[in-house]
Amino acid sequence: MKLKEYPVTTEELIAWKAHLKKKTKEELVEFILIKVMGNPKFSKEAYYRLFPELMTTEEYFAAYLTYMEEERTEDAPSLSDMIYFTEDLMEKAEEEVSLLVQCKVYTAIIFILNDILMDGIERDQIMEDLLNTLMDECLTFLEEEMEEKTGDMSAAEIMEVKDYLTFMQRRYKPVDRENRMRQAIKTLTDLTRDRTKINEEGGYVRGAAYYAGLDERKAQYDALRKEKDETERKKEEAVKKELNAYIIALCNLYGMVHKKKVMDIYNMQNTEKITLKDVENLQENLPKEVDEAWIDVHQGYFVSSSILEHREFLYYIREKGSKPYYIPEKEELLKYVDGFYFEKTKEYHQVVQGLKKCFGIDQEKAEDVAEDLVAICQFDSSTQRIFGRFEELGLVLRDEKDIKKMGKLIMNLMNHTRIWENNGHTPEEIFTMEEKNRLKPAPLLSTSYLTSDDKTGKKR
Repeated sequence: MKLKEYPVTTEELIAWKAHLKKKTKEELVEFILIKVMGNPKFSKEAYYRLFPELMTTEEYFAAYLTYMEEERTEDAPSLSDMIYFTEDLMEKAEEEVSLLVQCKVYTAIIFILNDILMDGIERDQIMEDLLNTLMDECLTFLEEEMEEKTGDMSAAEIMEVKDYLTFMQRRYKPVDRENRMRQAIKTLTDLTRDRTKINEEGGYVRGAAYYAGLDERKAQYDALRKEKDETERKKEEAVKKELNAYIIALCNLYGMVHKKKVMDIYNMQNTEKITLKDVENLQENLPKEVDEAWIDVHQGYFVSSSILEHREFLYYIREKGSKPYYIPEKEELLKYVDGFYFEKTKEYHQVVQGLKKCFGIDQEKAEDVAEDLVAICQFDSSTQRIFGRFEELGLVLRDEKDIKKMGKLIMNLMNHTRIWENNGHTPEEIFTMEEKNRLKPAPLLSTSYLTSDDKTGKKR
């Protein structure tokens, strides 16, 4: 592969690496020294990247904070460099003896990466996922260090770590709603609940007055805590139940829906917010009611089983493309939990009346036939299939006039039926969003069968 002056892709970086390996150590050292002499920014970065063993964790941490602050103010901050420096600091922090120092390092990294996400510096979903992963790793490393070190720490030392976490938690506003500070406090509390009353010398950490009547206050606290836990448990169960209903409704309306879209729509319509992790947990352990609604999980999506059975997953990915989602109000949306529910539009009622007049059938029979036609519009979109259905039911149109009349009604029904390919929108709604000067309005239906616009699904 030809070597590019400025590598961008992974393949180009690999090519650079291969050529660099051909250089001698002396050549590379000489090049770095020349760059160090003439470029203070490069010199500072090289110093901290190449010689971390010469610094304490706190010295390295201080340099990290300065670098990240300066880099974020650049017109085009280098996210890759910031990630590399972050990973180096995380590796450096693993060697630290003090849990408090580690706590300061890991929480600072979480804060900074969270701010980067809020600034919108990340370039794409992959980078966003990487930043979220690094924040999760910081929490995991901190919890592991707590478990390893708190057993040998005094109550005073433990309280110092807890007080610092509490201070940071008050300032933390997670962009992904994952409250990692609160989780760290919970982990520390669970690990040290029975050890933080007295220090190593037997003296009271908070003073003797604090512990007067402690058992009575603890009993009161435990009772309140139990009541609060029960309330929280019921609230969590209610959220899970409603989230299951959203998943079923969205799959019935869209055919398939990505986990992030589930979170976004749920949070848009509810005051009690959920996290992406909440949705992922459901995907890992699919609830019974979701499974019984013929819904599977595939590549981060909740997917109606029929799509996977007919190997149509990629077809719907292509058809949906970047089309906007139809998101009705909560009350209307949750009606789609019923797999047979559909919106009875003006066009539907017109078809019912048309069926009664053209075929001479009663209201109940006309509604049953109209529901059949809606199902065909949703999943087949074939006028030939609709006329074939008439034949199956023994319904015969009497003359050319009735054929044209029923054809027009069917076309209107198709154009106003919500379909999976349009993310729940009707072909008519997608049509109105397009540049109308590029699209022709649907003509009146003739006796020949209709075709459909590949892009909108609108009948023409």
